[in-house]
Amino acid sequence: SFSFGQSSASALGAGTTASMTTSSLVQADPSFKEKTIPEAIQYWLEGLVKDVRSFDKLGLRVAEWDNAIRKYGDEIVGLDVDVSKVEKQHQEVDSKLSSIEQQQKELQAALDEIAAEAAKAPAA
Repeated sequence: SFSFGQSSASALGAGTTASMTTSSLVQADPSFKEKTIPEAIQYWLEGLVKDVRSFDKLGLRVAEWDNAIRKYGDEIVGLDVDVSKVEKQHQEVDSKLSSIEQQQKELQAALDEIAAEAAKAPAA
C-alpha cells in the first residue's frame, strides 16, 4: 500500500486515520524540512501546473492520433468497397471470358466438321 513516508504497518495500524494532514505530508519529504506550508503548497501547485501542461500536450497528441485513425479507417473502408467492386467486375470478366472460350470451342468444332466434309467431297 502507498504511504507518505510511513511504514505500511503504521499506516494500517489501529489509531491511524486514512487522511493525513498537510504538515505530515511536508515532513514526509526531506526537501520540505526548511519550507513553510505555503511554500510547499506553491511547490506542489507548480508541479501540478507542469503536469497539467504535459497532460494537455499528450491529450492533443492522442486526439491527433484518434483523428488520423478515424480518417485512415474511413479510407480503408472506402478501399474495401472499391476492392469489392473490382472483385465483382473481375468475376463478370471471368464469366464473359468463359463464355467466349466456349463459343470459340464450338466454332472450332464446326470449322473442323466443315473441313472434314470438304476433305471427303470429290474435287470438282
